[in-house]
Amino acid sequence: MKVGLIKDTELKEETPLVDVKFTHSLCIGQTGSGKTTSFIYPNIKHRMEIGHGVLFFDIKGSEHLALKKLASDANRLDDIVEIGKPWGSNINIIESLNNRTFATLLQGLVGDPSDAGSNTYFYNEAMSLGTSIFNILKLKSIISKEIREIG
Repeated sequence: MKVGLIKDTELKEETPLVDVKFTHSLCIGQTGSGKTTSFIYPNIKHRMEIGHGVLFFDIKGSEHLALKKLASDANRLDDIVEIGKPWGSNINIIESLNNRTFATLLQGLVGDPSDAGSNTYFYNEAMSLGTSIFNILKLKSIISKEIREIG
């Protein structure tokens, strides 16, 4: 039995990639322990490489360049859409989505109805509320566009 540093043994590092069947993961570590560079970035890049879409919120505004680098490495830079940036063109997601696409997106967020079990009522209510909000925002977008064209 050996204890301590073993000079002749090469450490094998494996990036902990989250199984693609999972939609959520948790990584815990103290500040500076490498959560972002060793866990978050490799998993985002892996998802991009296998063709998945990634919704990324850059709360502090400091990660967008790293995300673009990952997208570039995965040959997906042209797929990046930035929302809320103070430069460039504006995008209105609501305008370009139809009800079916939004319902599919919402179902992906809320979950599969067959997994709702005893929470079927809440699943249905979440879908109904989300769809109603989408329809109101869509109507507002259409009305605003028509007012701009008239005025």
